[in-house]
Amino acid sequence: MLFAAVSLATAFLAGHDTVHVRSDVLARTLSNRSACTLTASANAWTSSPSVVQVGKATILPSGRVALFDLDRGKLRIIGSTGADIAAVGARGAGPGEFGARAVFTQWPGDTVAVADPETSRISLFTARGFERSQPMGRVVGVARSLPLARFADGTLLFVTGIFVPGTRSPYRQTFGLMRWDLAADSGVTIRDSLPGTEMHVFRAADGHPTFAKVNFGRMGTAAGNASYVVAHDDAKPHFDVMTPAGKIIRTIVLDAPDPVVTPYDRDTVLARVAKMRPSVIPGANEAMRTVPDRRTLATLLAVDQENGIWIVLYPSAQGEQPLYVRLGIDGVPTHCARGDEETRVIAFGAGTLVTATARDEGDAIAMRKAVTYPR
Repeated sequence: MLFAAVSLATAFLAGHDTVHVRSDVLARTLSNRSACTLTASANAWTSSPSVVQVGKATILPSGRVALFDLDRGKLRIIGSTGADIAAVGARGAGPGEFGARAVFTQWPGDTVAVADPETSRISLFTARGFERSQPMGRVVGVARSLPLARFADGTLLFVTGIFVPGTRSPYRQTFGLMRWDLAADSGVTIRDSLPGTEMHVFRAADGHPTFAKVNFGRMGTAAGNASYVVAHDDAKPHFDVMTPAGKIIRTIVLDAPDPVVTPYDRDTVLARVAKMRPSVIPGANEAMRTVPDRRTLATLLAVDQENGIWIVLYPSAQGEQPLYVRLGIDGVPTHCARGDEETRVIAFGAGTLVTATARDEGDAIAMRKAVTYPR
């Protein structure tokens, strides 16, 4: 039964229901290395595009894929069969150009929307080339000047941030969600005081406090599509499913313990942080105390166009690969995927994934069919 993965005893609390995804189902799927494994027969394309150094990617409503080609500085559009359709746009600040920090934003049809914080605009492309751009206006003043989603009425979802330096370590930032009307150049906050990233206070070489995020620290995230917003607090862990107006209609709770941080995990993080921030962390002993005993179980990745909530579950054992799981808006797991050390997932669809597999000459791109979640 499909509903075996979800507790049917939902509670009606504060005007919305709470759904619990059972811990035994999650643990069994996560620990079974053969479960949810992507195979060559799962390839959804009849032809494969050329190998590229790929940046971000997105799946369009028609099944086409748009991705940033880092070598050529182009936006590439790949058809539903895997054949290259077009290479449009260019790196830069002029019309039809975009910067290195640009991201894709959902847009109706086969229009590819590229949001660029460097120019504070959204550029629209089709397979014919650049169509037009739309300024993001004063919304550039929010914490993250890139939209998380585009709602059916054309308004956009942005993050507003509150960075308040803490006096004790660790502390958590908070953030809010704002719905912004580009035409009116105005917005309204739909949620505030959501738990954000866990930060740690260190003493820099000059003695002044500075702040850094340490791997495995807590982090709140949000994602959305035309119909829903999902906010995730991985300290629970739970996912609030909201309407575009910010009303919570469902809370999905993962009833599973957080994985233990292994010595291998800890040593890897310490080496990476020390290399990146040598002046921030004066000694390994201090850094060691900032690494928690447990790491987060799951992270929110995306909400696809068919209202699927994609999350990644992290394994508790060294050498195991993360497990990607698609939850329905009702909290029922529908699909899953487990890659390998050379393959990463770069875009999520309704039962499909775009993967990039590392090769000497670049990344081999493929559209893969996700595995039906084990019953």
